[in-house]
Amino acid sequence: MSATATKRKKAAEAEAEPMVNVDEDAGAVFTDEQSTILLIDELQQAGISATDVNKLKAAGFSTIRQLVMFPRKNIVAVKGFSDAKADKVLESALKMLPESESGGFITAAEDCERRKGVLHITCGAAAVDAILNGGFETRAITEIFGEWRCGKTQICHTLAVTTQMPIEMGGGCSKVAWIDTENTFRSDRLEAIADRFGLDRDAVLSNVMVARVDTVDQMMQALIAIESTTLRVGNSQSVSKP
Repeated sequence: MSATATKRKKAAEAEAEPMVNVDEDAGAVFTDEQSTILLIDELQQAGISATDVNKLKAAGFSTIRQLVMFPRKNIVAVKGFSDAKADKVLESALKMLPESESGGFITAAEDCERRKGVLHITCGAAAVDAILNGGFETRAITEIFGEWRCGKTQICHTLAVTTQMPIEMGGGCSKVAWIDTENTFRSDRLEAIADRFGLDRDAVLSNVMVARVDTVDQMMQALIAIESTTLRVGNSQSVSKP
C-alpha cells in the first residue's frame, strides 16, 4: 500500500469515532460536529422566546455560529433588545456550540486528533494535488481565483464528482451542494467527468444538488437548506459501477 493510500486509510479510521453516522452502502462516515448547522431557531430550546428569535431572524441572523461571530453591539442594535437580553442570547448561543467553536480552549493533542479526520479531495490533476498536499482539504474553505476562462469552474465540476468517490480513490464518499450564482453549472460536464473516473453517471448526478440564486437572500436560504437531511453525506448513493 502506498504512503498516500495509508494516509487516506488512517483518515477514514479517524472519522469513525463516537457520535458518527454511517451509510453502509456508500461507505460514508461523518461526525455530528462537522455536519450539523445549528439554525437560529434552536435558541428556543435554550429558553429564548420565539418572539426574540424572530427578531434576530428579521435582523439577518440565520445560524447560531453567525450570531456569535458578530460583535455584541450588533445584537444590542436589534429592535427590542436590551443589553441584558443580548447577553442572555449570546450566553445561550455559546453554550450550544462545540467548545472548539465558542472561544474555549482545547489542547494541541485534541486538535491533532481532530485533524486526523481531515481528508484531501483530488481535483483530478496530480500536479495540483501535490501543490495542495494531496488535494482540497475538507473542513475548510478553499477559494479559487483567476482570470476569466482559466479553469475555475471546470475544477469545481471535477470536485463535484471526485468528492463522491471512495476515500481510497481520493474522494470523500459524500454528496455535493452547488450554489450557482453565475449560471455556469453544467450537468453534462459531470457526466463526462464521471466517465473519466469510471463512475456511474446516474448516481453521480443524483448526488449533486444545485441551487440557482440571484440575490444574497436566496443564497442564505440555499445555505440553510444544506442542513436538510437530503443533502447529508449518509444519504449519498454509491457511485461505483456494479
